[in-house]
Amino acid sequence: MGNMQGKVVAITGASRGIGAAAVRVFAAAGARVALLSRSGAEIEALAAEAGQGAFALTCDVADRASVQTAIDRVVETAGRIDVLINNAGVIEPIARLADADPDAWDRAIDVNLKGVFHGMRAAVPYMRARGGTIITVSSGAAQNALEGWSAYCSSKAGAAMLTRCAHLEEAVHRIRILGLSPGTVATEMQDKIRESGINPVSRLDPSVHIPADWPAKALLWMCGPGADKWLGQGDLAARRGDPAGGGARRMIRIAEAEGLRTLTLDRPDKANALTKAMLLEIEAAVAQAAADGVRALVLTGEGRVFSAGADLDEARAGLAVDPVWERVSAAVAALPCLTVAALNGTLAGGAMGMALACDLRIAVPGTKLFYPVMKLGFRPQPSDVRRLKALAGPARAKMILMGGVKASAEEALAWGLLDRIVAPEALLAEAAALAADALGAKDGHGAAIKAMIAEA
Repeated sequence: MGNMQGKVVAITGASRGIGAAAVRVFAAAGARVALLSRSGAEIEALAAEAGQGAFALTCDVADRASVQTAIDRVVETAGRIDVLINNAGVIEPIARLADADPDAWDRAIDVNLKGVFHGMRAAVPYMRARGGTIITVSSGAAQNALEGWSAYCSSKAGAAMLTRCAHLEEAVHRIRILGLSPGTVATEMQDKIRESGINPVSRLDPSVHIPADWPAKALLWMCGPGADKWLGQGDLAARRGDPAGGGARRMIRIAEAEGLRTLTLDRPDKANALTKAMLLEIEAAVAQAAADGVRALVLTGEGRVFSAGADLDEARAGLAVDPVWERVSAAVAALPCLTVAALNGTLAGGAMGMALACDLRIAVPGTKLFYPVMKLGFRPQPSDVRRLKALAGPARAKMILMGGVKASAEEALAWGLLDRIVAPEALLAEAAALAADALGAKDGHGAAIKAMIAEA
C-alpha cells in the first residue's frame, strides 16, 4: 500500500462502512486523518483507535457552512489538507417516484450531490497551492436507472458529472479529482436495501457483497500515480481488476472494452477448477453486471481449459452440494443482456452450469464437454440437467451424465450444446462480433428481444 507519511486526509461519512474502513487504511499508511461525520461520539472513538494524530470533527455535509468550518479546522489543526474523500451518502428514500417523500428526496440531493460540492468548494482553495487529491465514492447507480432509487441514482449521476467538471477546471492546479464505484459493499446501507424488497439489488445474497476494506484500499491506491489514467472519471470500478491489490490474488478477472464486459476464470495452474471463493466472485460480478445494465457479457477462461469443474478437495468437503452453484447459473440465466460462453478449452463438471445458462456457447477446436458425476459419486445441479436436456435431448443428456461420454467440440456442435467452433486466436473477437448488435442497440431493446424468445 502507498506511503502517506506527512499527508493529511479528510474523510466524510467516517463513522461507519467504507468511511470507517478508509480511516483505518489511511492511518495504517501513515496519514493523519480528519474524521468528518454527524456522529460525534462514534468518530471520537474511531479517531482514538486509528492513532497517527487522527482527530474528529462533527460535520453535516448537507450544510455548506458546516463543511466549510470543518475543512477550515482541518487546515488549522493539521496545517494542510492533501486528500479529501467525499464518502458521506444516503440511500433513502427507497421508494417508487410517485410514492417518494419529497423531503427525503431533497435530503438525498443535499447529501449525495450538494455535499460533494460543498467538500470540493471548501478544499480546492487550500489545495491550489501545493496540489492534492479529491475522490468521491460513486456507484453503478450513477450510470444505470434502478427501480425505487430515483433519488440515489440522480444524485450519484450528478456527483459523477461534478467530478468530471471539477477535474476539467482544477487539473491545471495539480489537483487530482476522480471517483470510485465500489460495487455492492457489506455495509449498513445494504441492510436498508435488503429490507426494502425493491429491485434486484435487494434480493442479492449477502455473501456477494465485498468487505468495506476493499474499496478503502482502492481509495488509498487512487491517491498515487497508478490511478492517473482515471483522473476526471466519476466512477472507476473497484471490481475491475481490484486496483487496490493486497490480500489473496483474485481468480476472476473482470474487464470491459467498448461496453462489452468479460469475466475470465484465472486459475490456469489448476485448470480453472472452481473454489467457493471463485463462485462467490462470479456471483458478485454477475450481480454487478445486472446493476450496471451491461448489454453483453462474456464468460471465458485463462489457459487451455475453460474449467475442470469443482476443485476436488473443496467438492469433497461439501462444495459439490453447496447452493452457490445454482445461484450462479440462475444469476447468469436471469441477466437481461446477451451472454456468451467463450470456451477456450475443455468444459467439465459443475462449470457446465454457468456455460449452459449463457445464451450462446462458442469453443475452440479440441474442446471436450463432460460431466463426470456418475464416476465421482456426486449429483448434478438440477438446473444443469434441465438445460442439458433442453439443448441436447434426453438421450444425449444421459450419455453425458450417466454414460460418462466426453463430447468433442464437433459432437457438441451437432447436438446443440455449442453454437460455433472458432480458432483459438479468434475466440474473443468472435464473441465480441456476436455481441456487437446488442452493444449498439438502444436501451432495453436487447432485453425485450431476449424476453420474447424466452416466452415464445
